[in-house]
Amino acid sequence: MKKNGNCSIVVTTDLREGVTNTKDTNNKILHELWMIFFKDGKVDVTRTKKYVAKNLKGLRIRVQGTSTAAMPVKNLRYDAKGECYVVYWNPETDDWFEITDSTEVVKKLSIVLEDGDIPCYLLTTKTNYNESTATRNLPNAMWVDDAINALYDYDNSKYGDIITPPQKENRKVRQAIKGIPAI
Repeated sequence: MKKNGNCSIVVTTDLREGVTNTKDTNNKILHELWMIFFKDGKVDVTRTKKYVAKNLKGLRIRVQGTSTAAMPVKNLRYDAKGECYVVYWNPETDDWFEITDSTEVVKKLSIVLEDGDIPCYLLTTKTNYNESTATRNLPNAMWVDDAINALYDYDNSKYGDIITPPQKENRKVRQAIKGIPAI
């Protein structure tokens, strides 16, 4: 299993104030979401980006999963619901580039944890300490994905059905989640 570099996820609005409520109490509209990746102690400018909602339907945050319901600390899911600006890190100024008329606008997040990964379109921060993501769920999911691929690579005539048709087309497609332990 490969070790991931460090990543900081910054939600720039207080979740109790400044977040626009929607009709569904579980969905909230978020104004900005920062994904700052580090490599060798410096900001990794190739993966670091800030999503800024272009309008009130830009970014969404909601409680993720039923195991979180009774816990004082919630797992949170982030995704794009409308248009968002994608703002990149400027290594010369050590700050974000300014939003201009030519700033990229997207309708989906595009998150890459490691070079060569297929971008994912949503992010869940697993903060529920009862789930023990850092010790069981995430490492086990990554191990299972590695083991399935190893069996297929070892003997695809015997284990040909162990991977999905999309995985046969692109071996970077995963059967299990990928993430960075946060706890």
